[in-house]
Amino acid sequence: MEALTETFVGPRPADPTPTPLPPVSRLRGAGKLRMFIPVIADYAQLEPVILKALTKRAARPIEVPGLGPVDARFEMITAYGTDGGRIAVGITLAAKQQSGTIGETRGLVWLTALPVNTPGTQVVRFENLAVTGATDSISGDLLLRLVNAPGVGDTVAQSLTQNFAGDVNDLLRKIRLAIVDNRQGDFLIHARVDSMQNGALKAAGEGLYLPVWATGEARVEFRPARGAALPR
Repeated sequence: MEALTETFVGPRPADPTPTPLPPVSRLRGAGKLRMFIPVIADYAQLEPVILKALTKRAARPIEVPGLGPVDARFEMITAYGTDGGRIAVGITLAAKQQSGTIGETRGLVWLTALPVNTPGTQVVRFENLAVTGATDSISGDLLLRLVNAPGVGDTVAQSLTQNFAGDVNDLLRKIRLAIVDNRQGDFLIHARVDSMQNGALKAAGEGLYLPVWATGEARVEFRPARGAALPR
């Protein structure tokens, strides 16, 4: 069974002419099964991964063009979806120039990136990284230049890179177990998932969103439980 809804903006159109349902008949073979499965990676699951990668990078000084080696301490990561299908990563950090010209300063810098995957694959990479923020102080400029330094943005992008294949396969395994034989009252439902495909990933409000479609076969049998009274 399939259903379609439409939403109109403006004057209400005339109601369509009702048509009767087709007569009940026995299907020749199994029916088709199509399922839409949204897979979402919560941003809260990505934040500690990014922080761990940056903390590891900060174990050695970061070379900032024009400023020389800088000691950094990454404290907190905040991630969410933003305009243009991009992910925004807020990096709370402290930094100090080793030469001592600029003392330790602490602040928040935002980095945005575009999640990209080839439709049909579950490997996600991040492109077009950009550091956003404005400052009129030397200490604030140190933080921006640090996050823009070679290797820092790449560290964030590499830590964000995800392979959803394991998550999707685990989800399909659970679905197959749940639908293989399922009784609903007097009806017994047999279903099988044969194939799966996914679309392009997007940065949504709740997390990274990967649309997945599964197809297969299903049949429904009227099989009352033993002892149940048959309908008259």
